[in-house]
Amino acid sequence: RHYTEANYPVYNLVKEKGGANYRLEVALAGFKKEEISVETQDGKLFVIGKVDKDESIEYIHRGLSKRSFNRSWTLSDDVEITDVDFSEGLLVIKFQRIIPEHQKLKKWL
Repeated sequence: RHYTEANYPVYNLVKEKGGANYRLEVALAGFKKEEISVETQDGKLFVIGKVDKDESIEYIHRGLSKRSFNRSWTLSDDVEITDVDFSEGLLVIKFQRIIPEHQKLKKWL
């Protein structure tokens, strides 16, 4: 079963210095790399988490939310993903805005 709650998993969208580079940071505490998929198709970025419930574990308190999800973001035509990294519970997707030569700032004087 996939949850599509708008607030899970939580994420940050960060604009890096210079204005053309960005990163999406998705908090995925408790997930293993093989439980996560990052895909792009038709101008959309998909982050998918698939979790099989372990019936042998009995939680007394469960503060870390770990459940299957399918989250998507729409990418503009001028955005290209440059790197994807997952470590220590944080998925980081780096992308940059490709500025065509005729739209770049040019100083003539």
